[in-house]
Amino acid sequence: MTDRKKLIEVALPLEAINDASAREKSNPFWKDHPRRIHVWWARRPHVTCRAVIFASLVDDPDDEDAPKAYVNACKKLPLGSNSRISDTPRQRLFDFMTKLVDWKKSNNESILETANRLINLSNESVPTIMDPFAGGGTIPLEVIRLGLNTIASDLNPVAVTINRALVEIPKKFFNKNPVNKGNISGNKDLVHWKGTMGLADDIRFYANEVQRISAEELEFLYPKGPNDETVFTWIWARTVKCPNPACGATMPLVTTFWLSRKKGKKVWLEPIVDKNKKTINFEVRQGKGKPRKAPKLGRGSAFKCLVCGEDAHADYIKNESLFQRMNKTLLAIVTEGNRKKNYYSATEEHVNIAEKISPIWKPTQPMN
Repeated sequence: MTDRKKLIEVALPLEAINDASAREKSNPFWKDHPRRIHVWWARRPHVTCRAVIFASLVDDPDDEDAPKAYVNACKKLPLGSNSRISDTPRQRLFDFMTKLVDWKKSNNESILETANRLINLSNESVPTIMDPFAGGGTIPLEVIRLGLNTIASDLNPVAVTINRALVEIPKKFFNKNPVNKGNISGNKDLVHWKGTMGLADDIRFYANEVQRISAEELEFLYPKGPNDETVFTWIWARTVKCPNPACGATMPLVTTFWLSRKKGKKVWLEPIVDKNKKTINFEVRQGKGKPRKAPKLGRGSAFKCLVCGEDAHADYIKNESLFQRMNKTLLAIVTEGNRKKNYYSATEEHVNIAEKISPIWKPTQPMN
């Protein structure tokens, strides 16, 4: 029995791997990237993991003890920038890896089949790759991509869910027809659904069904905004009663009056203060100009009353919250306009619905 060295123990096309990794990092939201499923803060570059897994499983083709069939397969790989300078099996393999780590070729069947064949030629029996702390699923996904088996898990249930969605379920329904009756993709004439096309069709169908049913049941809770536009954000602020006994106005705990700072699309809140009635309302302003200074004081949790100027310190605000005297006020609503966000002042209709509707159940255990 010979002790053959794997490619990763000898050399790697590091420049190609680093360049591919940098391109993947600089395009974090490619439409087909796993980040689009769920952002995982410690996700490793997929192309780097793919290269490491592959290089850990294939032999160094320049090793004299490497399997002949494997070496011959490497010799037949296409010429590239490395092998044109020095045409050896290893350099041909490096040129192949340059294609293998290209994210845009991640689903290229010819490249992936070649990688799988080279791995099988290097090993009498290909091991199952295990990852006990799979995180965002980078390693198990790349193992599956290379046509190998994997066992992966994690202590974090979010990570487990991501792995199930990214690796387990797609593999289970790979090359399977959809089960929904709607066939919303329009591919009614397909006899064989390739890859995850059938699963994707089911996901789209049932997601639309859930959205439709939810919209019908909850429509009365979500009135339209001005110009019959759909509201997708309600901007609220917490409030406390002014500590000044002579005032007692409702103080909004607002850290900034800016709603949008985009050039040419600046939007802010303008507080309308009535010192006689001791009330504060808010109007949405946009165009030239800027908002007044927010009532937030310093870096702590103290705020100034917009009516009388009295300071409400952090201890007072915390005490109001503990005794359940903290309230809320609707500042503005944001709607879906024509390929842009539209900001509007709050309306009584939206405030009334939010105040009248209460959940059927809510936690009763007191919090510290």
